[in-house]
Amino acid sequence: MYNYLDQTSPSPHLLGMGREDLYEWLDALGLMDAWRFVNPDVRDYTSPTRKNRLDYC
Repeated sequence: MYNYLDQTSPSPHLLGMGREDLYEWLDALGLMDAWRFVNPDVRDYTSPTRKNRLDYC
């Protein structure tokens, strides 16, 4: 949810693509990113080759 922390080099053409809908959906359901809540400044990735947070792809 945080481009700087959740991706090593976000693609400009993909930024915001569905992201606002995701934020609205999470807000409407009262959900949050629990991992990010506990680790607000950590950069940790699921794949060594394509560095982004798997749960938001």
